[in-house]
Amino acid sequence: MENPRLNTLIETLEFSQKLAVWYVSLLKEVDPYQRFEVNGMETNSLYWIIGHLAWAENMLILEGTFGESFGDANLAKFAIGEKHEIDAKLDFKKLKTLAREVHEKAIAHLRTLKDEDLNKPNAKNFGFGQEPTIQLIIMHAIRHLGTHTGHLSWLCKWNGIKTV
Repeated sequence: MENPRLNTLIETLEFSQKLAVWYVSLLKEVDPYQRFEVNGMETNSLYWIIGHLAWAENMLILEGTFGESFGDANLAKFAIGEKHEIDAKLDFKKLKTLAREVHEKAIAHLRTLKDEDLNKPNAKNFGFGQEPTIQLIIMHAIRHLGTHTGHLSWLCKWNGIKTV
Protein backbone atom coordinates (compact mmCIF):
# COMPACT_ATOMS: atom_id res chain seq x y z
CA MET A 1 0.00 0.00 0.00
CA GLU A 2 1.33 3.41 -0.95
CA ASN A 3 1.46 6.02 1.85
CA PRO A 4 0.14 3.79 4.65
CA ARG A 5 0.68 6.40 7.41
CA LEU A 6 -1.12 9.12 5.49
CA ASN A 7 -3.93 6.79 4.46
CA THR A 8 -4.44 5.75 8.09
CA LEU A 9 -4.76 9.40 9.10
CA ILE A 10 -7.21 10.11 6.27
CA GLU A 11 -9.22 7.01 7.16
CA THR A 12 -9.33 8.07 10.82
CA LEU A 13 -10.40 11.60 9.90
CA GLU A 14 -13.16 10.26 7.65
CA PHE A 15 -14.27 7.77 10.31
CA SER A 16 -14.51 10.58 12.86
CA GLN A 17 -16.30 12.86 10.39
CA LYS A 18 -18.94 10.20 9.76
CA LEU A 19 -19.75 10.09 13.47
CA ALA A 20 -20.12 13.89 13.60
CA VAL A 21 -22.36 13.83 10.51
CA TRP A 22 -24.46 11.07 12.09
CA TYR A 23 -25.06 13.18 15.20
CA VAL A 24 -25.97 16.16 13.01
CA SER A 25 -28.46 13.96 11.14
CA LEU A 26 -30.11 13.07 14.45
CA LEU A 27 -30.48 16.78 15.19
CA LYS A 28 -32.30 17.61 11.93
CA GLU A 29 -35.57 18.48 13.68
CA VAL A 30 -34.11 20.72 16.40
CA ASP A 31 -33.55 24.46 16.35
CA PRO A 32 -29.91 24.74 15.17
CA TYR A 33 -29.58 28.16 16.80
CA GLN A 34 -30.68 27.05 20.28
CA ARG A 35 -28.17 27.38 23.10
CA PHE A 36 -28.39 25.66 26.46
CA GLU A 37 -27.28 26.93 29.83
CA VAL A 38 -25.21 24.56 31.92
CA ASN A 39 -24.05 25.61 35.38
CA GLY A 40 -24.63 29.24 34.47
CA MET A 41 -22.65 29.05 31.24
CA GLU A 42 -24.19 29.24 27.79
CA THR A 43 -23.19 26.46 25.39
CA ASN A 44 -22.57 26.74 21.68
CA SER A 45 -25.41 26.09 19.27
CA LEU A 46 -25.43 23.39 16.62
CA TYR A 47 -25.05 26.20 14.08
CA TRP A 48 -21.87 27.49 15.72
CA ILE A 49 -20.35 24.03 16.19
CA ILE A 50 -20.80 23.21 12.48
CA GLY A 51 -19.27 26.54 11.50
CA HIS A 52 -16.41 26.11 13.94
CA LEU A 53 -15.61 22.63 12.66
CA ALA A 54 -15.52 23.96 9.09
CA TRP A 55 -13.26 26.85 10.15
CA ALA A 56 -10.94 24.46 11.98
CA GLU A 57 -10.74 21.98 9.12
CA ASN A 58 -9.84 24.79 6.74
CA MET A 59 -7.24 26.21 9.11
CA LEU A 60 -5.71 22.96 10.32
CA ILE A 61 -5.96 20.67 7.30
CA LEU A 62 -5.96 22.98 4.30
CA GLU A 63 -3.83 25.87 5.51
CA GLY A 64 -1.83 23.87 8.05
CA THR A 65 -0.64 21.32 5.50
CA PHE A 66 0.16 23.87 2.77
CA GLY A 67 -3.07 23.38 0.86
CA GLU A 68 -5.12 26.15 -0.68
CA SER A 69 -7.38 27.82 1.88
CA PHE A 70 -11.08 27.42 1.18
CA GLY A 71 -11.34 31.17 0.88
CA ASP A 72 -14.82 31.82 2.30
CA ALA A 73 -14.92 34.85 4.60
CA ASN A 74 -17.79 33.28 6.55
CA LEU A 75 -15.39 30.78 8.12
CA ALA A 76 -13.61 33.48 10.14
CA LYS A 77 -16.85 34.10 12.09
CA PHE A 78 -16.36 30.72 13.76
CA ALA A 79 -12.72 31.04 14.79
CA ILE A 80 -11.58 30.50 18.36
CA GLY A 81 -12.53 33.52 20.42
CA GLU A 82 -15.13 34.88 18.01
CA LYS A 83 -18.44 35.93 19.49
CA HIS A 84 -21.27 33.41 19.09
CA GLU A 85 -23.46 35.17 16.53
CA ILE A 86 -26.00 34.03 13.98
CA ASP A 87 -25.56 35.47 10.49
CA ALA A 88 -28.96 35.87 8.83
CA LYS A 89 -27.27 35.70 5.42
CA LEU A 90 -25.71 32.33 6.25
CA ASP A 91 -28.58 30.07 7.25
CA PHE A 92 -28.02 26.62 8.69
CA LYS A 93 -28.56 24.82 5.38
CA LYS A 94 -25.93 26.99 3.66
CA LEU A 95 -23.56 26.52 6.57
CA LYS A 96 -23.86 22.73 6.38
CA THR A 97 -23.15 22.90 2.64
CA LEU A 98 -20.11 25.09 3.29
CA ALA A 99 -18.84 22.65 5.93
CA ARG A 100 -19.30 19.69 3.57
CA GLU A 101 -17.42 21.51 0.80
CA VAL A 102 -14.55 22.39 3.13
CA HIS A 103 -14.31 18.75 4.23
CA GLU A 104 -14.32 17.45 0.66
CA LYS A 105 -11.58 19.90 -0.33
CA ALA A 106 -9.55 18.99 2.76
CA ILE A 107 -9.71 15.27 2.03
CA ALA A 108 -8.86 15.83 -1.64
CA HIS A 109 -5.85 17.89 -0.58
CA LEU A 110 -4.66 15.28 1.93
CA ARG A 111 -4.75 12.68 -0.84
CA THR A 112 -2.10 14.72 -2.70
CA LEU A 113 0.40 14.31 0.14
CA LYS A 114 2.89 11.49 0.66
CA ASP A 115 4.06 9.73 3.80
CA GLU A 116 7.37 11.62 3.66
CA ASP A 117 5.44 14.92 3.88
CA LEU A 118 4.14 13.97 7.33
CA ASN A 119 7.52 14.64 8.95
CA LYS A 120 7.84 18.14 7.45
CA PRO A 121 7.00 21.23 9.53
CA ASN A 122 3.37 22.32 9.31
CA ALA A 123 2.47 25.75 7.94
CA LYS A 124 1.05 27.01 11.25
CA ASN A 125 4.04 25.97 13.37
CA PHE A 126 1.57 24.28 15.75
CA GLY A 127 3.30 21.71 17.89
CA PHE A 128 1.13 21.42 21.00
CA GLY A 129 4.27 20.65 23.00
CA GLN A 130 5.73 18.42 20.28
CA GLU A 131 7.51 18.84 16.96
CA PRO A 132 5.21 20.94 14.72
CA THR A 133 4.87 18.46 11.87
CA ILE A 134 2.21 17.97 9.24
CA GLN A 135 1.35 14.64 10.87
CA LEU A 136 0.81 16.37 14.20
CA ILE A 137 -1.53 19.01 12.79
CA ILE A 138 -3.60 16.30 11.08
CA MET A 139 -3.74 14.36 14.34
CA HIS A 140 -4.83 17.52 16.15
CA ALA A 141 -7.59 18.07 13.56
CA ILE A 142 -8.87 14.56 14.31
CA ARG A 143 -8.70 15.23 18.06
CA HIS A 144 -10.46 18.60 17.64
CA LEU A 145 -13.24 17.01 15.58
CA GLY A 146 -13.70 14.34 18.25
CA THR A 147 -14.03 16.93 21.00
CA HIS A 148 -16.79 18.78 19.17
CA THR A 149 -18.46 15.52 18.17
CA GLY A 150 -18.87 15.00 21.90
CA HIS A 151 -20.62 18.37 22.06
CA LEU A 152 -22.97 17.20 19.31
CA SER A 153 -23.81 14.16 21.43
CA TRP A 154 -24.68 16.47 24.33
CA LEU A 155 -27.00 18.43 22.06
CA CYS A 156 -28.75 15.17 21.23
CA LYS A 157 -29.19 14.35 24.93
CA TRP A 158 -30.39 17.85 25.82
CA ASN A 159 -32.95 17.62 23.00
CA GLY A 160 -34.17 14.20 24.16
CA ILE A 161 -32.72 12.34 21.19
CA LYS A 162 -31.65 8.78 21.90
CA THR A 163 -28.23 8.01 20.44
CA VAL A 164 -27.49 4.47 21.63
